[in-house]
Amino acid sequence: MAKAPGRLLVHHGKQVKLAEADAPYKVALSEYHKVHAYKGPDVERGRLTVAQLMDDFLDWVEHNRASSTYEWYKRFLTPFHQHIGSTFRVANLKPFHIQAWVKADYRKAKNNTRRNAIRAVERSMNWAVQSGYITANPIKGMEKPRQESRETVITEAQYRKALELTSDDGDVRDFLTFLWETGARAEEVPVIEAKHVDGDTITLPKKDSKGKRYNRVIFLNDTAQATVKKLIERHPKGAIFRNGKGKPWNKNSIRCRFRILKRELGMPDLCATVFRHTWATDALTNGMDTTTASILMGHRDPATLARNYQHLTQNREHLKVAAKSARSNGESH
Repeated sequence: MAKAPGRLLVHHGKQVKLAEADAPYKVALSEYHKVHAYKGPDVERGRLTVAQLMDDFLDWVEHNRASSTYEWYKRFLTPFHQHIGSTFRVANLKPFHIQAWVKADYRKAKNNTRRNAIRAVERSMNWAVQSGYITANPIKGMEKPRQESRETVITEAQYRKALELTSDDGDVRDFLTFLWETGARAEEVPVIEAKHVDGDTITLPKKDSKGKRYNRVIFLNDTAQATVKKLIERHPKGAIFRNGKGKPWNKNSIRCRFRILKRELGMPDLCATVFRHTWATDALTNGMDTTTASILMGHRDPATLARNYQHLTQNREHLKVAAKSARSNGESH
């Protein structure tokens, strides 16, 4: 009888044996980490390829950050790798290579998408410096398109219309209601379980939160709390937000449902994120300070909110009201 090949890993295109087939899993896991920790002579001799670096960076992100973060980087780094080729060396990488890729793959994309594409590559290079792969980021400081503030919002009338259009699908209505009332990230909703709920708060552990570094607390108003309570009674175990097939919502099912909604509402830019954006816009317009709004939205840096909602500076009526309320009675002292 042929001997079992053992526990194998394909690393940089080569098959590496981690342990014998009957070896304990923890032994193979230990060897796995050793393989990924070893940079090898390619790094020392300047032969490290972009493909190798991207592979290791994505592997690190997958094991140390949220799945949504991994998918975000993969979305940009995979096409960059395909564009630059499998043998191109990091030592030869220049900003103009990134510019050529963005021009080729994102010619018709919006500024934010092109900016994010560059940011993804830039982040992988910063990680490589921090991890000892390279001594300097070859594209550090390269120019990026200016970030555009998100200006698409959904009015309350449009929201009510969306609920009306989904009147025969309570699962969709519950999902939309929760987004509208809490401003939660769309990717946070599918992982909520009864065990995460404590009265008027939901606490997602680090492994289920954006970045995997902090617990995420979602605060519930009365409407959101009533929705959650109803769903817990229906699904005491596992995900409480599920689609019409009884399965937890995921990125694809959310995208498909919003594709239908935006067509029915005549809103080509509608997506789940618009609900979160609208919540923030309404909160700030109604007088909530940016620090409080940032905390409620789960931002670690209040400046994020300020950058993304600069369009409020163009809302003259909002600014007029704010100017009058700057002093307690609208008079000089």
